[in-house]
Amino acid sequence: MNCLLKKPWHIRLTYTLETFIFFIPFLMAGLISGILTVPILSYISEISQIDFTRPPNVVWNQFLNFFLTFLALAFVICIISWIIGNAIAGVCVKCAPDSIEKDEVSLGESFNFTVCKLPSLLTATLITGILTGEVYLP
Repeated sequence: MNCLLKKPWHIRLTYTLETFIFFIPFLMAGLISGILTVPILSYISEISQIDFTRPPNVVWNQFLNFFLTFLALAFVICIISWIIGNAIAGVCVKCAPDSIEKDEVSLGESFNFTVCKLPSLLTATLITGILTGEVYLP
């Protein structure tokens, strides 16, 4: 009887800890992506520095320079976020079978494995996105 009472708590604690192991990589990815958006937000605030009382061709040139720089910055940040998101998903996919088979999960080992496979993972993600019509970057 005593053994039956202890087992469910052990199982609940084990599942809670395993869920927390999957939470850590996504938390880190969210923090990194949030930090990467800071330059975009600070750059958007600089649009107010354009003097709209000047001649239209000068204003248009300033706005065009601002917009092209904004697009380039946003593109680079989206690519970096896409790579980080795929790497984190790969780490979690690698950790899941390890937690079932080995009862021991190593985020570092899973990260190293995912980094080695990252080019093929990104290619597969891009092809899947094209085939399903979801060609967007987070």
